[in-house]
Amino acid sequence: MNRGHSGVPRATVVAIGLLAGVPASSSAAVRYVKWDATGANNGTSWANAYTSLQTGLTAAVSGDEIWVAAGTYKPAGVNGPRTATFQLKTGVGVYGGFTGTETSRNQRNSDPATNGTTLSGDLKGNDQPNFVGMTENSYHVVTASSTTATAILDGSTIRGGNANGLGFNSAGGGLYVSLGSTRITNCRFTGNLAFFGGGLFIDTGAPPLTNCAFDSNTAVNGGGAVYLYNSTAPPFSGCMFIANTARYGAGLEADNSTPLLTGCTIISNTASVAGGGMDSFNG
Repeated sequence: MNRGHSGVPRATVVAIGLLAGVPASSSAAVRYVKWDATGANNGTSWANAYTSLQTGLTAAVSGDEIWVAAGTYKPAGVNGPRTATFQLKTGVGVYGGFTGTETSRNQRNSDPATNGTTLSGDLKGNDQPNFVGMTENSYHVVTASSTTATAILDGSTIRGGNANGLGFNSAGGGLYVSLGSTRITNCRFTGNLAFFGGGLFIDTGAPPLTNCAFDSNTAVNGGGAVYLYNSTAPPFSGCMFIANTARYGAGLEADNSTPLLTGCTIISNTASVAGGGMDSFNG
């Protein structure tokens, strides 16, 4: 098996990102998402919240914030395509950890370990321990393509991604970032699977990650938690890499990349060949 990442074709993911770009609008607002809301489903309040995060992302324009209540949200329904993903947008912040009564963002619980907001690739709801039942899961739960630091993912658990396909679909089960600097804060990546970068794959980007946890993710080849490809100094601050597995770089695999880690914990990760905690090559 080839150790290194052979180069994921970015044309597809970049095209998705360009399509997702939306010009700024004077109508920028908070858009509410709550899975069990029973109102008008137009996102204008908690009572009338969208019941689907995907609907909220589609409607959002630059300057909007999306407030997501506790619950599990999937990028498609039971029979949806595996290519379904939550595509982040420049200028749009996605914030989890709300109960559905808050009137300001600082009232939410931003800790994904306790706030109950989960973004899941388990389209059929049949996942079992040890990655059983994941054959129909989304290749990537979340994607961010050519986004700036004004694209924000904050306060959610990302789980159930299965990037076991070819090219772009072989990397980043939890989150795939391409050519961007999306801000990722207070997120937990757990139970994701990929050939490269079980929890997160960064392709030629430098998204800042703050207070994020990567646990129990697996890569068949490199980067059980995180795989960096051709990425200069993506900063990891206060992040935890725990109990991830891979062939190389169970916690983090740096391929022609120079990660910057500050105040991070890397513990109990397992690599079958090299780099239980971290591995670096081609640079």
